[in-house]
Amino acid sequence: MNKNFLRKGFFGYTKQSVFEYFAVLAIMTVFLILAVFTGSADGAIKTTDEPTAGKSIYVAGNPDLYPIEYYNEEDKRYEGILPDVYDKISRETGITFSYVSGGSQNQQQRMADNLQVEMVSAFIKGTVKPQKTIELFKYEDKGVKTTVCIGFTEIMPDDISEKLESMLCQISREDVFGSAMSLQLKDYKKIPGYIYLLLAVLIVIIIILFIYLRKQNIKTKAIMKSKMVDPLTSIGNREYFDLCFNSYISDEIRELYYVAYIAFDEQNVEKYFGTTDCEKIQINAANVLTIAAKENAFTARIGAGAFVLAFISPDDERAENFINSILQQLNEYNVNLLHDKNTPFRAGVYSLTRNKISVETTIYNARQGYMWCISEKKTMCICDNELLGNDQKKKRLQQKLSYALENDEFMMYLQFIADAKTRKLEGAEVLSRWNNKQEGLISPGRYIEDMQLAGMIDKLDMLMFEKCCKKLAEWNGTELGHMYLSCNFARMTIAEDDFLERFNEILEKYEFDRSKLLLEITEDSLAFDHNFEIQNVLACKAKGCRIAVDDFGSGISSLHDLFDYPIDVIKLDQSIVRKIADKGSIEVLRSICNLSHNMNIKVLCEGIETNSQDILVRDAGCDYIQGYAYSYALPEENAVSYYNKYMGALEKEGFIRDLEQGEGKNLEKTIF
Repeated sequence: MNKNFLRKGFFGYTKQSVFEYFAVLAIMTVFLILAVFTGSADGAIKTTDEPTAGKSIYVAGNPDLYPIEYYNEEDKRYEGILPDVYDKISRETGITFSYVSGGSQNQQQRMADNLQVEMVSAFIKGTVKPQKTIELFKYEDKGVKTTVCIGFTEIMPDDISEKLESMLCQISREDVFGSAMSLQLKDYKKIPGYIYLLLAVLIVIIIILFIYLRKQNIKTKAIMKSKMVDPLTSIGNREYFDLCFNSYISDEIRELYYVAYIAFDEQNVEKYFGTTDCEKIQINAANVLTIAAKENAFTARIGAGAFVLAFISPDDERAENFINSILQQLNEYNVNLLHDKNTPFRAGVYSLTRNKISVETTIYNARQGYMWCISEKKTMCICDNELLGNDQKKKRLQQKLSYALENDEFMMYLQFIADAKTRKLEGAEVLSRWNNKQEGLISPGRYIEDMQLAGMIDKLDMLMFEKCCKKLAEWNGTELGHMYLSCNFARMTIAEDDFLERFNEILEKYEFDRSKLLLEITEDSLAFDHNFEIQNVLACKAKGCRIAVDDFGSGISSLHDLFDYPIDVIKLDQSIVRKIADKGSIEVLRSICNLSHNMNIKVLCEGIETNSQDILVRDAGCDYIQGYAYSYALPEENAVSYYNKYMGALEKEGFIRDLEQGEGKNLEKTIF
């Protein structure tokens, strides 16, 4: 595989910016060493736990903006460039500065909101919002322009504010480093001779390090690439594939490229044969695809059981032969397992054209071919424009599903959610079941993808949303009035142009506490307008609804969602909980819970079926629990009866003992 995609040099910098990076690093290092040996005890900046008496300006420091400002744990004080600038101002003006509540945690926004300080120091623009913000200087890091600011709160005296602003606004980036350097060099006679030798050695080491890193760029590439590696298979992930796609495929050779979406039904394989076999299949697939990805080809694992492969072929026939040979190898790995439940590897292949399309659309088109293979029980197909434009099957599918929607064949089921501490039922997830007249009750796994393929998932989402609102209105003012309901929405549904209009039309028909409605954003790998989706989610939040993200940590759901959405709850998929339980990595789960709680986000662990899993998630700090250990998915007409009997049995010792022995999943039989 060609590996020249990292052509920008060290961490994406140009040669010139790399040199500047090390030059600034050398200057900063020299300054800090000088500061250690020449800092004046009289002019030192103090750190206090509580404000002291006097006329000091109390400062909320940044503990980790090294070397501009940071907290020295050993000396229990703030150090860096800005503290020394404040030291200089203090000697010139008589204004003293006292840092408040030193430590490794950044508490600037809290102290500013609580008016504990007059001044907020060394924060990146936008991360803290004091009453007044002053931009000091800007610098560029990995292509991103960053502005360092200080700010004043409401309690800063006007006369001191004007004086400090006047002085600080004259300080440019070079002035910050230069004035701090000159401040320390005034006392150069006090510096011992061995310090000069140490500085000389340090500068030589930095130069050698710079040359070494320039010559060893292969190691630098490995550092970058590690962020793009799938942890299970050790091949590239979706981020890696996107980078390769945009780097390799130029306009001149675009027509030669094909992209294959290769996948198997990972969920069914794991369900029937276990996680270990499922992971072995994917690791083998990664090895096969890596060998197949020769010069000018690249592959990645982009989801559970899903891979993509970009390759060059002169025509469709040879592209088809190439993919068929790969599929044969993949499906021969464990023939009985992959074919027992009709879960073999299948592939949809899309040929690029001269027209430049995004990587998202390319993968979507290839996946459409894969979905067609599933519906037609084929192994592989070339997803050309004719197949993409063929609406015949899609229309038949739409007619079938439209009939089911019009005749109210989709039923509402509820799976209750328990509070992790009290085990009381606090809410429920709204689920759908298709009561098909020919086939009987059908689970979502058999029709959700058909809904997506037919472009009708939004109709199902809105139907279940109305059932959810109606149920909340029925419960309003009753014994279940405290319960919340979680209603699923595909990301594509939320991104629709008329989503808010349809959402509000349904919502306004029913009276209930809007905070009892939890909108659950589900996984969806199909293409959609992400920015429009975020706007619609924010609008729903403004209505008083709460927001949850399903399957957090897998697929599309990720840390990016924490920044994009006003999240109230994250749901950890049962596969993540099981892996953590199998490997005894409770600290991973505890860290996720701690991070979420620090952001005022609740954590719901789903798929809890055993006593050991129940204990694990409760000990880790999970807030809510969902799974067979507490409740199956119940028809809505049985929900109230189940709730009453569950809550009545909750106080009984026998029920608690059975639950702790892992018998909670038989609760329905016990209660009814």
